[in-house]
Amino acid sequence: MLGAGAKEDKLWILNVDEWCAEFLRKLEDAFGGGLVFVGLQGSRGRGEASEESDVDLVVVLKELAPRELGLYAEAVASMPFAEKACGFICGEEELRAWSASELFLLYHDTAPLYGSLDFIVPLIGEDAAEKALKDGACAIYHGCCHNRLYEKSMDVLGALYKSAFFVMRVKRWHETGRFVKKLSELALETEGEDGEILSAFADFRAGRAQKEDFVKLSDALIKWSAGVIRRS
Repeated sequence: MLGAGAKEDKLWILNVDEWCAEFLRKLEDAFGGGLVFVGLQGSRGRGEASEESDVDLVVVLKELAPRELGLYAEAVASMPFAEKACGFICGEEELRAWSASELFLLYHDTAPLYGSLDFIVPLIGEDAAEKALKDGACAIYHGCCHNRLYEKSMDVLGALYKSAFFVMRVKRWHETGRFVKKLSELALETEGEDGEILSAFADFRAGRAQKEDFVKLSDALIKWSAGVIRRS
């Protein structure tokens, strides 16, 4: 059985390599030659997952129509830990017409399990990374201002800090030409304001962020994202 190593309360540990191998077999059975690409994103793709982490999949099919969505839903439902599955699915033609800035992120952040995304590389223009950087920072800035004034949610703020980690990877690529996937590796390369934002994100991940610091953490993220917007 997948994820051997049961706990006393009958929970099972998800072995992501075994899970993905079995799911890939199901996709090959369901779609055959219509399967173009399968990859893994998120903390499991980076090797930084916890037991609570989702299995964040990227699936590209030759064609995506209601029939294919139904087959995919059946494949997911047949898997153990089906509730962990999430991610991105699309048709090849749609992906070729996708926003270049999002293609940049998709290409660099996805660990391939089947096939290759190399076919999208010529579609990623020179300004794709810069657009991804500015769009991401603008979304954080707006979201953080809104949350500070209206929602006042630590959960929302934690999600915005997670977005800042993603944006910071693009920022680092823009500065050095290297795309650093892992939080642990990126933290070793950053200092100053960038380092403080990554440290705060690590606190949110570890459950150390405190409600009484909501305003201070919000203001720090607004200031950081504003600086990225002005400089990009």
